[in-house]
Amino acid sequence: MKQCLKILLIFTGLIIYPQASIAQEEVNADTTNEIVQDAFQEHFYEALKQRGIENYDRAVQHLLKCKEISPEIRVVDFELAKNYTDLKEYQKAVSYLQPIVKKDPGNVWYLEALLNVYERQHDTDRAIELAEKLSDKRPYFKQNLVLLYARVGRYEEALKLIEELELLYGESYLLDSLRGHLNAVLKSQELAEVEPDDEMVSAPDDIDQALSEMRGLIKVNAYPELLSMSTQTLENYPSHPEVYYCKGVALNGLKKYKDAAEFLEIGLNYIIDDRKLQDNIYRQLVLAYKGMGNTKKESEYQNKLKG
Repeated sequence: MKQCLKILLIFTGLIIYPQASIAQEEVNADTTNEIVQDAFQEHFYEALKQRGIENYDRAVQHLLKCKEISPEIRVVDFELAKNYTDLKEYQKAVSYLQPIVKKDPGNVWYLEALLNVYERQHDTDRAIELAEKLSDKRPYFKQNLVLLYARVGRYEEALKLIEELELLYGESYLLDSLRGHLNAVLKSQELAEVEPDDEMVSAPDDIDQALSEMRGLIKVNAYPELLSMSTQTLENYPSHPEVYYCKGVALNGLKKYKDAAEFLEIGLNYIIDDRKLQDNIYRQLVLAYKGMGNTKKESEYQNKLKG
């Protein structure tokens, strides 16, 4: 009898212990998953926090930890791309954006982020292709297309888009200024009232040489010559922001404040990652609006300088 009881206990144990072992493994797995999820959330929220204070390097470090924990989560790739863009590491940004755009081609946020990178890289062909797709989904992206078309000399298409934008959103000073500039380029006419004749100079074809000479003209306040050279240079480089700045300086110096403001504000639209040039244009806009007696706009650009 004792022998039978012993055998029964052993047999029962063989049944109970494996079940207990399996249950323990499940508990351990759940605990591990919770720890992993907690670690992911901790790194992700810390990345958002670091990005919020513009500490992009630290944000990237935390996001890469998230990537190690959960490699397939697209929002991590998206956040990595945004931080690499702000760090001006554009190729890395593209390497994270292109795969998630391929997986989710209808995601406007992903497409807009990729467009932003292409624009900063001055990869105009890809930027145009992407902006055209985006404008089909969100018409306000036609504003990007206007500037991109102007950059590559597609002026008539840019003018057509301006008309479409005005029908959708109403008239604006910016669109009106762009139209005036594009029409001037198409007709090869100067919008400014002053047309220097005897001081006419010839602008170099090379943009770097032209900019160097125009900077020299600014230093000696040679405004008629500067106006002539900047006008010629704009015909060859219609999307170069510093040329607009030079023309604005010349027009301000010649007391043509309205024309100066127009060209300076167009130039602002072509600036990408150049705070020094942006501030220089703001200073010239302060002078232009002061000359026109427009204290509201003068204060607006003065405040932007302080910011």
